[in-house]
Amino acid sequence: MFTKILDKGKKIILGFVGLLASGVASAAPLLDPLVFDPQIADVTSDITTAGTALIGLAIVAMSVRWVKATFF
Repeated sequence: MFTKILDKGKKIILGFVGLLASGVASAAPLLDPLVFDPQIADVTSDITTAGTALIGLAIVAMSVRWVKATFF
């Protein structure tokens, strides 16, 4: 009984992986022109800058909390 359940689970997982692989394969030609678009590169740069700033602010905030908890 358990082997039937495991076999069914394996089939479901393999089907899902196959579905994902086919989706990626069919979307690849649509995404190739976007790679060379300079506007996409600018947006990626902006996202990276904003993410770095947020991480920096979080580090500063945690440092202030640590100093406050340690010395005051």
